[in-house]
Amino acid sequence: MQKNSSRIILILLKFIIVTSACNTKECFTPPENFRMIIIDENTGLNLISEGYYQQDSIKIYYLDNFDEIELIDLEISNFISFSNVLISKELPWKSCINSIKTYYLYLDQNDIDTLFIDVAVKNDDGCTWHEYNEVRFNDKIPTYNKDLGGYELIKTATRH
Repeated sequence: MQKNSSRIILILLKFIIVTSACNTKECFTPPENFRMIIIDENTGLNLISEGYYQQDSIKIYYLDNFDEIELIDLEISNFISFSNVLISKELPWKSCINSIKTYYLYLDQNDIDTLFIDVAVKNDDGCTWHEYNEVRFNDKIPTYNKDLGGYELIKTATRH
């Protein structure tokens, strides 16, 4: 009988240890990719889809401490029902880890815009996540589109 009760106590003890370890909160949520579309202020059309800007000329960069240009990885692809979405996985990481907040969106040789992106690391109860504190496009707050999970950057298109 004592052998069985020792076995039951041992099983209960293992169960308690395992379940208490599972209740320990250890979680991490990386920042969402930065997504944006460039919309014509007058027509509401996507300026890349309309051929106003060429995909292969679009870049995002920042200036390092020595005023050297550092490019940010940028992908242009379709996302859900949106076409020609600019997507950067690197930009939110640079903002929160390297404290780089000001970026330049190079659309073509005549059109360079300013992006300000502030992503912060948040911690609570053993969990870490990332939050966009502030986003500005040419000193204006862009509209956040929930369906896109990103921003609509509004520009006035003028032919060069």
